[in-house]
Amino acid sequence: MLTLADINTYYGDSHTLRGVSLELPAGTALGLPGRNGMGKTTLIRALMGYVRVAKGQLQWHGRDMTNAPPERMARLGIGYVPEGRGIFPNSFGAREPGDDRARRCLRQEGVDL
Repeated sequence: MLTLADINTYYGDSHTLRGVSLELPAGTALGLPGRNGMGKTTLIRALMGYVRVAKGQLQWHGRDMTNAPPERMARLGIGYVPEGRGIFPNSFGAREPGDDRARRCLRQEGVDL
């Protein structure tokens, strides 16, 4: 479902992600442990389209989504909640993978589930 291949990002002259690659099949959950400054948030921000990918490719269901704008990624059902912001103080909600809106958006992108 999600493939990152050789992702590289920069903040100005600072090379922050260097050749990050991973594959997440449908239904997979991933935790990103690590110390501050290791690139966890930058990786998620690149996935979401908030940080430009300078080199590499991001694919969602086999379609190139490298540097897609955040609103496009959100329409596909990809999102994140930053830690410690109190956005969901008592509960967390997410769309089910079978959600009709998510399926419609994926079909618009040419992905048939």
